[in-house]
Amino acid sequence: MRKTLNLGYYDRYFSGDELNCIDQPIAALSDYIKKENYFFYAFYSILFSNWNISEKYNNEDFIDKRNYILTKFGLEIKREVVNDSSQFLKAVISKIDKDIPVFLLLRRKSLVYDIGDVDSTHGVVISGYDNTMKKILLRDAPHVEQSGATYEGQGYGLFKLWLREDLLLDMWEESNKIHNPKLANCLYVIIQNNEPKIKNYYDMFSEFLSDYGFKNNVFTNFLKSKEFNLSNFADDEYSRNFRRWLILPKRVIVDIIKRGAIEMNIQKSEDINKIEKNMIIQYSEIINMLCIYSKRARKITNEKLESIISDLNEIDIKLQRIVEEIILK
Repeated sequence: MRKTLNLGYYDRYFSGDELNCIDQPIAALSDYIKKENYFFYAFYSILFSNWNISEKYNNEDFIDKRNYILTKFGLEIKREVVNDSSQFLKAVISKIDKDIPVFLLLRRKSLVYDIGDVDSTHGVVISGYDNTMKKILLRDAPHVEQSGATYEGQGYGLFKLWLREDLLLDMWEESNKIHNPKLANCLYVIIQNNEPKIKNYYDMFSEFLSDYGFKNNVFTNFLKSKEFNLSNFADDEYSRNFRRWLILPKRVIVDIIKRGAIEMNIQKSEDINKIEKNMIIQYSEIINMLCIYSKRARKITNEKLESIISDLNEIDIKLQRIVEEIILK
């Protein structure tokens, strides 16, 4: 018997550098329950990671952070502990039989299809099985691109990987040996347990304006903190990773605002595109300047730093003004 759930590829949306390898599958599973939840979840996930505007989100643990967002859509991540490895595959298949995809948090070193030189927690989805072939349908996003596969679209997508059951079980058991004890021996599902507070883009933008806003930017706070060390930017890998962390997720925020305006039949694409272009240019120029100053051992004056922070705050103000204009229309 073979059963597969109708979970999309999401290859035309966001990459793992824009929406990380934990939140990418969570967004997809949210969307499996109700369309557009992918974008709603991505919006809040990146918002809370780049603007320090929710004390509750910041204080929650790994799973509860995600549930803080999901409750807005009437959803919740449910954890099931499976201490007996011999029951793991049975537990997974029973969920698929109920049309519920399974979400796993594995260690990257355990993945048979990743080179394993970097270890971190990594999210994968199980959306099918084949009893005859003894295989499980795994869905993964950001690390499969190392296979050299090519495809259309800007996102990495949730690739389909049919793995032998024993390989999945090996990955599961190896992960559990090196996992954080709170995450070991767990599988997860996302369920609808309440009426959603956020049902559409109007609801999301309205709540954003009333409860959050683009304020307390994490990057500007970093520039003002003791953690900011200009000499770090002389390292190419550091600056490259910093650039990816800083710029790419913010492009997602802008894309979702644009998508919301289109869904609401509001003509704002041209204005939003201008803001996005200026935002990417300014952030890129700032990082380039920090790299040049660092490599030339130049000091950055307080006046220059304040000017940078002022420019970044102005971007946030313009972005928020666009959301306000969309709601007022």
